[in-house]
Amino acid sequence: MAYNLNTIDAKQFGLGPGTILVGPYNPAAAGGTPTVSVGAVSGQASLNPTRTVVPVMQGIPAREIDSFVTEEKLDVVFTGIQWNLAMIYRALGGGTLPTTSGAVTTYNFGGEMLMTDLALQFQHRLPNGSTVLLNVWQCRGNGAVPISIPADNIHQHSYTFTAVAGLSNWVNGALAAGADLWQMVYTAAP
Repeated sequence: MAYNLNTIDAKQFGLGPGTILVGPYNPAAAGGTPTVSVGAVSGQASLNPTRTVVPVMQGIPAREIDSFVTEEKLDVVFTGIQWNLAMIYRALGGGTLPTTSGAVTTYNFGGEMLMTDLALQFQHRLPNGSTVLLNVWQCRGNGAVPISIPADNIHQHSYTFTAVAGLSNWVNGALAAGADLWQMVYTAAP
């Protein structure tokens, strides 16, 4: 018998990168969840929530008596392995709107100060059939898309999207204080 063993439910383990969907952030249109797949991904997706905590110290010797959060951030990072110019456009934060003429779609970049607001959803299914959703109400690409073009392997495009404070969810529902960046939803299998 093993000692110091936590309670384990192997069916709660998660494997694989999950499905990542993006779409325009337009809650006034009550457009619902994002529906555009980012395409094939490589390696691992990472969800990086961080909260900067500032301790309040008092006394000699100083002891922490309280703490406050001064910054919150969520980055969603993943690597695409297919040439998806629409994703590159989104991750860079925009540019001019693409133009299409016949079979040719053109994206132009340079000189645009404004960032494009997006909605992002990460979906993951566990072996027991339960699902985990990460809803990023409003986000923006971080403005950088390193593209690796090796001669002997699949090309890779690194994407980072950062949550920004939203006023409403995807169906124009007001977001409560403390809930305006992102949401995690666990749905147990029947």
